[in-house]
Amino acid sequence: MLKGFSWQDFFLAAVVLSLLWYAGVVLLFYRRRTLNLITGRPPDHVSPLTHRWQNDVDELQQPELMGKTKGREGVELLEAEEFSFAPSTNKRPVNAPLDEIKAICGILQQQGGSKEDFFALFTLLRSKYPELSPVDTSLNEFITEHLPFELTSAELVALWD
Repeated sequence: MLKGFSWQDFFLAAVVLSLLWYAGVVLLFYRRRTLNLITGRPPDHVSPLTHRWQNDVDELQQPELMGKTKGREGVELLEAEEFSFAPSTNKRPVNAPLDEIKAICGILQQQGGSKEDFFALFTLLRSKYPELSPVDTSLNEFITEHLPFELTSAELVALWD
């Protein structure tokens, strides 16, 4: 039986039933507004209902009973234009010491340098970068990997003294 209906018949029935539904809703719930719109009369302006408590509301004499909140000590509120970061005083790149150690190792490999040459160059490097410390074990690993000769643990400790 359903095979007898085409899609065109289905869509026509759906549109007609939807229009009937919405017309019923409009007439049922918006009857007065619809009649005013059809006849051209101005819409009825209904004033809001008054509440019995509107006229008898007590006004508070003090707008702030507890006062304003106190900010944390040392904290200051700034506008976005007033806020900025201090300029960097360290102009060196972060990995500049690693690049120089790599360059020293390259020079030692090309020219067949000795451990004494490396110690002399590393002393110059430590004077240039005083922030280098023996705590950073990655530097020791980097040095032992890139040198053309082996360093003992005592010699690695002597580098930092």
